[in-house]
Order: sequence, then structure tokens, then C-alpha cells
Amino acid sequence: FLLRSPPSLKSFGRAGKARRAEGGCGGNSARRAQRVPFEYFQTDTANMSSLLKKPSAWIPIAISLVVLAVMLIGIALSGPPVHQPDEGTGAHLFQVWLVLEALMILFFAIKWLVQRPKQALVVLAIQIIAVLAACAPVFIFRL
Repeated sequence: FLLRSPPSLKSFGRAGKARRAEGGCGGNSARRAQRVPFEYFQTDTANMSSLLKKPSAWIPIAISLVVLAVMLIGIALSGPPVHQPDEGTGAHLFQVWLVLEALMILFFAIKWLVQRPKQALVVLAIQIIAVLAACAPVFIFRL
């Protein structure tokens, strides 16, 4: 449809008037009236699952969930953390994880946003939500 030539001047003559009177504006009006299938706007689940199987997609999600689980288990076993003036090993590990997580997500975005933009945006959203979930205890307890 991008390479169509403009309508010829003949379509504006008697034949064009007859087509307009019949309800058509020249050409095949039934072909132009075709609806865009709804599936066009949906993300293909087969492509989505194949993209989620890539290590650059699922490893950041898995590591974020592990960090969240470790933090929740620590809170459940020892109670809510208390703010201390000196950061401990856990805080340093959290900071290292956060930097590595940002690098992994950046790598995924650079690699897959060009090749599969729709699916990559969905996976990026999942990765970012997982990171925010893992960071939530830090924000909640103001650590």
C-alpha cells in the first residue's frame, strides 16, 4: 500500500461519478474496508516465550526474585531491620547486585529492542517490575 500510485484523472470522470453514486470511491472499496485483525495489536505468545527463554531475559528476573526472597526471609527471621550508621555486608551486596542488574537489563535492551521491539518491551517491563519489587523493602524500611 505504500507504493501505490495516485489515482488517475480518469477516475474523476463519468466512471468515477458512477462509482461514487454506488457507494464506492474508485477501486475495490471492499478491499479497502477490510478490518485490521485484533491479533495485530497483541504480542505473539510464541515469540514471547522464546524470548523469555533467552538468558539475558530471565536471569535478571530470577536474580531479582532471589534478592527479594532473601530479604523477606531475613525480615521474617530477625524482624524488621534497624538503620545502622555503618553499612554491613548485606548492604554492600545489595549495591553490587543493583549495579549488575542495571547492566544486565541494559544489555538485554540493546540486544533485543532492535530485533523484537514489542516482545522486548514487555520483558523489559517485567524486569523493571522485578527490580522495583526487590528494592521495595529498602524503601519501606528506609535503609
